[in-house]
Amino acid sequence: MIIILTGTPGTGKTVLGNLLSKEIDCSLTSTSTLLKEHGLTRTDPTGRFTEIVDDEISSAVETLVRESQEDKCIVLETIYPSLWLSYKDLDYEIPLIILLRAHPVELYNRLKTRNWPEQKIIENALSEAFNIIAEELLDVSHDVLEIDTSRKTAIQSLELLYDKLEEWRTGISIDWISDPDVQNLVARWSIRMDLDKYRLGL
Repeated sequence: MIIILTGTPGTGKTVLGNLLSKEIDCSLTSTSTLLKEHGLTRTDPTGRFTEIVDDEISSAVETLVRESQEDKCIVLETIYPSLWLSYKDLDYEIPLIILLRAHPVELYNRLKTRNWPEQKIIENALSEAFNIIAEELLDVSHDVLEIDTSRKTAIQSLELLYDKLEEWRTGISIDWISDPDVQNLVARWSIRMDLDKYRLGL
């Protein structure tokens, strides 16, 4: 069994993933670590402090399928759910997708503590504001549990997850961009991004 745990960086995947995997006796697997082990990533040559994933990840998929068929439970942490969901070999191994969300302002503040470049922080906050990962999952056939981690500790987020599991409240309903305050923030962040690109001559 493979449980996909996804969300924009800063939504709490690693902390919640560690808690959840211990609670349900699963192993926690990071997509970035798994792909690096298989030599399937490389540094982005544009200097955007990120990794480029090769198109062909079948060797990593085979590893997950093999481990899940050995009666292992895997929590797969990823910001690329569609990367894995595009492989039919994994379909029957994935009973659930957990999507973590966080208000764009809180997400921005969380990422600031990581000392990331401002441009990368804004890119991720904009991605959450525009519901990018959520949009990826709207048309999938898998059940999705959406958890808002805003203003919650990891324990509180885990309790919310269990509540939703017990009542089987699946589906995606959060839409940050419909909030006028978020719309104003998006406009300001977008202008700042454009100015940064202008200064860099991009």
